[in-house]
Amino acid sequence: MALSNCMKALYTLIASGTYPVSVGLRRAGDSTPMIVYEVSQVDIDCLMIGGDAGHYTISVTADCVADTSLLAWTVASDLVDVFSGVYVDNAEDIKLVLSGVNATARTETPDDGQSDAERVVSVTLTILGKEI
Repeated sequence: MALSNCMKALYTLIASGTYPVSVGLRRAGDSTPMIVYEVSQVDIDCLMIGGDAGHYTISVTADCVADTSLLAWTVASDLVDVFSGVYVDNAEDIKLVLSGVNATARTETPDDGQSDAERVVSVTLTILGKEI
């Protein structure tokens, strides 16, 4: 149950930003700028006696999609800012803190036959989660 609480807190925090978000995929015709993200990995600390220790290392991959490179980097920067400081979700009994960021940029042409090339900044966030 604690891992699912951690995911709820994480999704709530990402959705609290300025831009529209989508989990996992972007549909043709979705407006930009937007963030498409998914949890790509979770490492769970376990106790010697067995069971979940309540400490999680979460990797989130987020594509920040925009019409210009500068706007894509602005969206990425704003996403990182959402994780500044320590986020405490008392409803889910979870604390989250950002411990690392990696970013790369690319240009993509949507396969909808109607849109121009878009700029994408892919950000990988490493987030530490802890039960409180």
